[in-house]
Amino acid sequence: MGNFITSTSFITPSAITAKTANASYPVTNVNDYTHPQRTYKATAVNADQWIKFDLGATPPAVAAIVIDNTNVSSLEIRAHASDLGDTAGTWDSGASYRPTAYTVSTDPVDGRYKLYVAPAQTYRWWLINCAATATIPTGGTWTVGGIALLSAITTWTINAEFPYEVARCRR
Repeated sequence: MGNFITSTSFITPSAITAKTANASYPVTNVNDYTHPQRTYKATAVNADQWIKFDLGATPPAVAAIVIDNTNVSSLEIRAHASDLGDTAGTWDSGASYRPTAYTVSTDPVDGRYKLYVAPAQTYRWWLINCAATATIPTGGTWTVGGIALLSAITTWTINAEFPYEVARCRR
């Protein structure tokens, strides 16, 4: 197991939009990362969907992105200084930050599909794309429980010993 990574430095986007969104599961749910079962759901059956974040005129550096409780096999992350519009293909060719697709994996602790990426980049606009080639293993539309954009992370040099307990906040 890799070292634990923690953060309390969450970035609040000035706007979040999506290609399509079910009215009962709006895209703003992805910013409620403390409730991963309150999902965003696309309305289109195909996998060619995206979520776009505007971090404002003076964007902070994005140290890491955590995507929790999704149902796809791979995601693409794109970033650029200006908005490249609403076509994923334009972002694929024009974005300043456009690494290859990332494989989403299952978290052995809670069984949810998750992705952790540490881009360490500073751009105003970020697009997370569920490409048309992605496999949706459960359900017919893309769902996401939470997307956390982090401005700072801490990687532990020594992990807690197994077995450890996951603490849950009580309200």
